[in-house]
This record gives sequence, C-alpha cells and structure tokens, in this order.
Amino acid sequence: MNCAFDDDFSQHEPWQEIRIRPGSSALDVYHRLPSASDFEYGGYITKTRIRYQGGGATSARTIRSKACIFHTHPSEYPTADMPSTRDVYQFLKFRQLRAVTVGADWIWVWNKTPTVMRTVRRLFEWEDEHLVSKLHA
Repeated sequence: MNCAFDDDFSQHEPWQEIRIRPGSSALDVYHRLPSASDFEYGGYITKTRIRYQGGGATSARTIRSKACIFHTHPSEYPTADMPSTRDVYQFLKFRQLRAVTVGADWIWVWNKTPTVMRTVRRLFEWEDEHLVSKLHA
C-alpha cells in the first residue's frame, strides 16, 4: 500500500525519543507529542516510546509503515487545527493503521477501520484507472 518503499531518513537529524509511562492513556500520550509554533514535527508512536524528528514550516517526515504515525502543525498558523487534504490523502494511501495530527488546540486521530478500508479500496481503484491520465491532462 505504500508503493513498496518507506521514507529514507539517512540525511536527516537523529531521532529523538520521549518515553511513555506504563498505563498511560492514548490521550495522555497525544498530549506528550512535541509541538512548535513555527515548524512541524513528525514521527511514530510505539507502546513504550514516541520517536520524532523536526521538520519544516509546512511538512514533517515519518516512517509510514509504522502502525501509528503522527505529525504536528505549527501552532501559530491560522489553519493549524485543520488537517490538510495532503494529510487525509496520505492517511488513506499509506499503510499505517492510525494517524495523529496535532494542531494548536485540536488533536485529530484517524483509524483504518473496515469502513475506512472500503474508501481506501475505492481510492486505489480510481487511481489505477485514472491517475496517469489526470496527471498528463
């Protein structure tokens, strides 16, 4: 589902970590995700750690094959609390099971449920039939 590749971080800053306390709720973990006023963070969450890297003003990288990924929006941006169309597309397109987007005041959590997977299948079918012709139009 991710075109047989994962993101390459060989030329980026080292991963940073935040340990997750045993017994933490999902909300407790989401509130520990890093954020900044003028750039994005991206990373992934395991049962015991939050691993992340700093990104740019409008993008952050993560390893999309991880089960739970996240990225933050710069908190000072006027649209920080709104997921972008790219956020939605990448959630549908890549193979993570949960994606978390952190805004200034809102945290969006998306899960690949059976209903969502039907939408994913329809997206792939549409792309298979139309994507190349639409890109060349």
